Amino acid sequence: GAPSSPILFIVYTLSLLSIFKYLTPESFIGNHHLLIHADGTIILAEDRKGAEMKMNMLEDYCNRNYISLNPSKCSLIAANISTVNKSPIKLKCGIIAYSQQEVYLGSYICSTGRLHDMFNADLIKSHYHLIEYCAFLRENAHAPLPVKEKVLDACLFNGVLYN
Repeated sequence: GAPSSPILFIVYTLSLLSIFKYLTPESFIGNHHLLIHADGTIILAEDRKGAEMKMNMLEDYCNRNYISLNPSKCSLIAANISTVNKSPIKLKCGIIAYSQQEVYLGSYICSTGRLHDMFNADLIKSHYHLIEYCAFLRENAHAPLPVKEKVLDACLFNGVLYN
């Protein structure tokens, strides 16, 4: 997208915040029904009924404001619910599929809702940089220690910054 995309997204969806603001607080998420950053949005719900209601609210809002909701860029992550409720959500514009995990703002959100699983997903993803470092060491076994340290710093920095 264009550099102006996040700004346009915020302008078009600013009034969406006021719609979700008046929903009843839920026991775990409280009043945090919606997270918006740049052009990424997460709708939070504690149960299937709440997720369907909020997705329908989002679809209605988009239709009223001439915004295209793209179901292929949406997913449903339901933490700690039964298999029956993992079926896709059907909207007028398409189907929102269930996902075990998604990346939002560079961090994993897992369906288990456990921080341990989210950290593990992040470690697996960042493990790639350690593999690259090991390959460097194999090819450059006799490199001076300061060079090896700089390459390790670069690999770790890359893993934290770009994952």
